[in-house]
Amino acid sequence: MKRDAAQASLQRDRDRDDARGVRLRPKDFAGYWVKNLPPEGLGDGITAACFTIPHDGLVDDLKQFIARELTNPHFYLPMRAFRLTQNGEDKPPVTKLSAIDTTDLLTFEWVEPYSSENYPRLEYRP
Repeated sequence: MKRDAAQASLQRDRDRDDARGVRLRPKDFAGYWVKNLPPEGLGDGITAACFTIPHDGLVDDLKQFIARELTNPHFYLPMRAFRLTQNGEDKPPVTKLSAIDTTDLLTFEWVEPYSSENYPRLEYRP
């Protein structure tokens, strides 16, 4: 059975795809999984999440996105308070995201002054 020109030019029904849980990712974006996140920031005790950002950015862009995208409005996470590692190797802020293997999880780690017991590592907004 042949498809006519009207059928061939119809766009996909994105509402239907969203209802099935299918999320379409733009071509220039990539998903980066990060584990060991602070459960206070994401809520419900969630400690791992996937962040979708432009693939041509830097690790610093991903850190900024993580700090901004936390769902708990009372939790404040400064970018200087954490670093990202992969397989035990620290990822400096100027590392290109395109050089990071997306099949391995990145690990959220507190920076030393924030992880000590003398300094509260979690900051809350009033």
